[in-house]
Amino acid sequence: MNQQSGFVVRAPLAEELSVLAEHEPPNSGIAASHFAAHLLGQVSFAVAWDGSKPLGYVVLDHESAAHRPELKHLFVYPQARRRGVAGSLCDWGERQARALKFSVIYLAVGLLNEPARNLYRARGFRSIGEIVQTSYEYPDSDGRLRLITEKDEFFLKSLSGPE
Repeated sequence: MNQQSGFVVRAPLAEELSVLAEHEPPNSGIAASHFAAHLLGQVSFAVAWDGSKPLGYVVLDHESAAHRPELKHLFVYPQARRRGVAGSLCDWGERQARALKFSVIYLAVGLLNEPARNLYRARGFRSIGEIVQTSYEYPDSDGRLRLITEKDEFFLKSLSGPE
């Protein structure tokens, strides 16, 4: 639990997926998809909760690249921002990576997402100089799929120091 803000970060339960779906574009199934991959052991998925209210979520992908765990899909709902939620979700991902015996953790962040880039730098992540262009479909607020293309830069953080 984040003592200062009173929220907890943990894996969601199946019965909580409907609550998470209420915060998604219609019929997108974002949380359900992350949860299914979590159950298969492909990723670790956690949600920050203030009681029964979700504040944001994160995925640690530990299966897609050998010995390159990646923090993905970190998202904090707008009404929950500036409360330490993103930092707590990062902490959770780092603890999971350590528990899985990884010594580093990666993430990709949009070149134009300066608030996120600043957060990750402040948390000890550093650019590795690798930039990729990614295209993916994302449901808009009406549930229509939109093609998004962005340039992301990979960051790395060593987990070998003290927690």
